[in-house]
Amino acid sequence: MSFTRRALLAAAIAGVLTGSSSAGAKAGTKYVGNLVPTGATAPTLSSKSKFVLKGNGQFKAVLRGVTASTGLVTSERTGTLDGDEYVALLSGTFVALSQPFQFNLVTDLKSGNGVAKIDASRLFVLVPTLIKPRSVRITGMEVYGPLGAENAAACQAKLASDAPFILSGGANPCVDETQLPIAVGGIEVP
Repeated sequence: MSFTRRALLAAAIAGVLTGSSSAGAKAGTKYVGNLVPTGATAPTLSSKSKFVLKGNGQFKAVLRGVTASTGLVTSERTGTLDGDEYVALLSGTFVALSQPFQFNLVTDLKSGNGVAKIDASRLFVLVPTLIKPRSVRITGMEVYGPLGAENAAACQAKLASDAPFILSGGANPCVDETQLPIAVGGIEVP
């Protein structure tokens, strides 16, 4: 066995023993969408906002020009959520399993701008490699905010848990879905 093959085998064994996985989507797959304002009352945001999902499990929402009645929004936290954060809610389905899921991408804003990121690659290991297709259907992206002080502790606990995602329509402590989202993934019709 050549040195290169031994090195690759050793790396694969180390990955299995440490619990890491490279079971993501095909390399290079990417889904990009616009986040457009819903026309809800303040806060609102610029149509320059977007979301990016990559096949390696990196999910990101880029919020631009978030404005409240007092102007551009600035929020800062010191380690834990305090309620002035904004939440981008990503919804999808593992196609072969018919399993819906949601991810909360939470961000603070500075001068109305913020980036929320999450590494969702560990969720991909829930889909066994023998199940085909190993594809994910994206069913929506909505932006809510601010989080609210009354939801901050429960949302923080969910984000810090071993299962920071929501399956099968379970309760989501990071989003008050009785409110209209301030933006959705889609297009803005003139």
